[in-house]
This record gives sequence, C-alpha cells and structure tokens, in this order.
Amino acid sequence: MADREKDTRSAPTDVLEGLGLGGVAFAKGLFDGVTGLVLQPVRGAKQEGGLGLLKGIGRGIVGTVVKPVAGVLDLTSKTLEGVRNTTTLFDEKRERIRIPRSFGTDGTMRVFNPALEMLHFLHVCLHMRWSSDS
Repeated sequence: MADREKDTRSAPTDVLEGLGLGGVAFAKGLFDGVTGLVLQPVRGAKQEGGLGLLKGIGRGIVGTVVKPVAGVLDLTSKTLEGVRNTTTLFDEKRERIRIPRSFGTDGTMRVFNPALEMLHFLHVCLHMRWSSDS
C-alpha cells in the first residue's frame, strides 16, 4: 500500500509523462493482480494452514479483479493530470513585487517600512533554514 501511495504522489508535468506514469501504474496493478493468485494462497497457507489457504485463494481472486481496475483508474487519473498540467505549463508565473508586511507583537499590522520588512523577512528565512537543518 505504501508503494502505491508513493507512486501516486508524483505529479506528471505533461501528457506524455502522465501516460508514462499511468502506464506503469496499470502494469503494476495487472502484475500484482496476476501474481496475487499464487502469492496470496501461499502466504495464507504459511500463516494459518488449510483455512489460510482458502482465505488466500479468495484474496487472490478478488485481487485479480480489483488491482487491474485500480491500475486503469490510476492510468486515467495520471493521464488527465498530465493534460491539466500541460495546459498550465506556459502560464505566467507571478513573482513577488514587494516583501510581505509583518505584524507587531500585539498582532496589529505595522506601517510598511521597506528596510524593517527586509530585516524581518531575512530573520524569518534564516530561522526557517536553521530550524529545518536540525
């Protein structure tokens, strides 16, 4: 389950990458479904004996259907996500025009002072860097 979650987190940047990631997910689902027909009964027999063998056969049969269907859904999802990211690939990236305002210790917004805001911004950035290093 953790492998599948890790695989689904990677976002495709364009249609071709979406097809590629989706195709891999589909192939993995198909492979896991077919191999589950053998592996699940063996695992069940090792853990619980004859009853485990029967449970494993049931799990293997269910996995043979469910895992390829999940692969098809992943293929569709990744392809469509790639289409979406392709359409936004050339969108203009907005850059910050000025440093964000900071708030006083009492929670009120101070009058914008470029020098003080720059110092506060640097202080926050350095603090974030140091806290992430440890």
